[in-house]
Amino acid sequence: GQMVSSRAALGHAWLATDGAHGAGPYRLRPDGPILTCDLRLDDPGALAVLLETPADTAPPGLVLQAYDRWGTDCVARLHGDFAFAIWDPARDLLFCARDRFGIKPLAWRAGSQGFAFASEPRALLDFGDTRLDINDAWVADFIAGQANDVQNTAWSGIFRLPPAHVMVVQGIGAEPKFTRYWTLSPAQDRPADVPHALREALTSATAAAMRGGRAGAMLSGGLDSSTVSLLARDVLLRDGPDANPLPVFLLTFPESPAMDERSYMDAVLATGGFAPHWLEQRPEGSGLTATDKLLHEQGQPFAAPAMPATHRLYETAARAGVKILLDGHGGDEVISYGSSRVQELIAAGDWRAVWRETPGLASLDGTSRAKVFLELLSTGASSRVVRGLSRRIGGIEPPSNTTAWRQLVHPDLVTRSHLIERTQAANVPLPTAGLSPAEVETQAHAKMIVNPISSQAFEILNRMAAHQGIEARYPFFDRRVIELCIAQPPAAKMRDGWTRALLRDAMQGVLPDPILKRRDKVRFNSEVVRGLLEDKTGRLDQLESGGRLDRYINMDVLRRHLATLKRDGMDVDALVFLQIWRAAWLDIWLQQAEQQPLSQRRQA
Repeated sequence: GQMVSSRAALGHAWLATDGAHGAGPYRLRPDGPILTCDLRLDDPGALAVLLETPADTAPPGLVLQAYDRWGTDCVARLHGDFAFAIWDPARDLLFCARDRFGIKPLAWRAGSQGFAFASEPRALLDFGDTRLDINDAWVADFIAGQANDVQNTAWSGIFRLPPAHVMVVQGIGAEPKFTRYWTLSPAQDRPADVPHALREALTSATAAAMRGGRAGAMLSGGLDSSTVSLLARDVLLRDGPDANPLPVFLLTFPESPAMDERSYMDAVLATGGFAPHWLEQRPEGSGLTATDKLLHEQGQPFAAPAMPATHRLYETAARAGVKILLDGHGGDEVISYGSSRVQELIAAGDWRAVWRETPGLASLDGTSRAKVFLELLSTGASSRVVRGLSRRIGGIEPPSNTTAWRQLVHPDLVTRSHLIERTQAANVPLPTAGLSPAEVETQAHAKMIVNPISSQAFEILNRMAAHQGIEARYPFFDRRVIELCIAQPPAAKMRDGWTRALLRDAMQGVLPDPILKRRDKVRFNSEVVRGLLEDKTGRLDQLESGGRLDRYINMDVLRRHLATLKRDGMDVDALVFLQIWRAAWLDIWLQQAEQQPLSQRRQA
């Protein structure tokens, strides 16, 4: 839909996962403010009570009424996933807002012809008469695997609105003004029974995420996806024992036994109430065969090697008639592995307690408990002799190349994009003076959750889901869940060798024992490496010639990486294969950009 006033035009292409939204844009009265949005509210009923409006008022109507009452301050009272814009003709004002964690995207561009905004940066490429250049800073960050800026996009002149911010443009041609409306802080109330409170918060978040259409869930057999799937199943069972089973979408890897999670998934399915949809993922589907399709959808390269598999799950969910797909994404960050507990014990010099905690860390790293302990001793022991002896016994070499993260970036690009300076500025250590260990942990946990890489991941997933006509939702990224988790001390997050103790405690009696007691976590690296080794597209061979990449990539390093991949095979270092992956996707994207006239890029 589209609405036009004398000085503005707003369009809306909503996915219609919520029938109450209709076609949009929205207006409460003639000549009143106009709203266009991508919007899901956690508790619209509570907002309706606050506004003294009927309980069945659609979310867009609630936002417009909230704006009528509180103006641009209304966003502080909205909880959920949203990106929206309100054009107020009476005040000659454009008001844009993005949710607290950046789950919904919003991009903008200013030019001589005015101001434009959209969900996706590429929708703005044809706005104005100026041809945009590729953004060197964004490309440098992508190659180096850094998330230095929450505003940059792949195109110079197009920017993202940061999460938890509002943007106001007062009059055509005015400069946009930005305000942060919320900062993550721990919950102030301290529940006596934290596990019960966390389970209740997760259940409430899951139920809220299921509103608006037929819901399904991604199930991998890990703690996070199993938690979301089981809670969603229980929400459906509230309607009675005859409720429809919950569709769940599961991946198997028949050629990669190390990634087989079937036994864990079977343990969840055995509890009943699920309709499973199985998919097999093979190495050729994890390599470079899907790049054209995925880049067509994303409009830019992305550093997410597992995305081809996720894309297949989205496609399958859409064919099954699911409109809302629940995802356990974010559980690692929100719950936390609790590794700061080890640092707390090291600082106290309690090495016996450190030893008791090493099983969880060892299982995550896929190494031995003794090696983990020796590595901790080699850096944390107060005695220089003990540190040296630990290194010799464990065969631990001190880091020899602190620049490996940026070695693939062309030296000229490092300089012109100010990569080193921007990375240093983005990674300034948090102040710890005068803070207790619990306070240090709280601020570190909060920083991890609002890291720019988090909102970038949501944007990638949002584009992928939208192209399938579905909406991905993330119960772990609920404000109440997060505020409760970051308020907990390190000892509650790792205990007696068990990482993620908060979630294990909360889900006692819900998660099957095999999952509740699971220590490891499957990584997609091996499947992606196998896909590269068995590449049939010829694109890896083409990389060696450079050409398009010469401006951005240190070709000597890339050629060494390609030789290392061929030599080491499945044992190749993770950094090497990830840098090859980024170079390959960048090359294909640059090729697409060269072949498409500017007027066609918006439709790509």
